[in-house]
Amino acid sequence: MESSRCPKRPLNAYVMWMNCSGRRIIKKKHPQYSFTQVARKSSRLWSKMCEYDKSMWHTYASVAMIQYKARLGIWKSQQAQTKSSTVSHSHSSSDTAGSHQQ
Repeated sequence: MESSRCPKRPLNAYVMWMNCSGRRIIKKKHPQYSFTQVARKSSRLWSKMCEYDKSMWHTYASVAMIQYKARLGIWKSQQAQTKSSTVSHSHSSSDTAGSHQQ
C-alpha cells in the first residue's frame, strides 16, 4: 500500500546540484571519468563554488525539506489513527468474543 510508506528524506543541496547539473558538466568535459573520479571532481567544484551560486540549490533543498516535514507529519498522524483504530477494533472484537463464551 503506497500511502502507508514513510516519506523519504529529501536530497541535500549538494546532491541536488550533482544530480541536476554537476555530473553532466563533469562527464561532458571528462567522459572517461569513473564514478569515483566524477564524485571527487564534483566535490572539489562544489567546495569552490561561490555562495551565490550555491544559494539556488540551498533554496531547493530547503523547500524540499519543508515539503518532506509536512508529508511526514501527515504520515505520522495517519499511522497513529491506524494504530488506534486497530487497537480499539481488537478490543471490541475480544469483548464480543468473550460475551459469546459466557
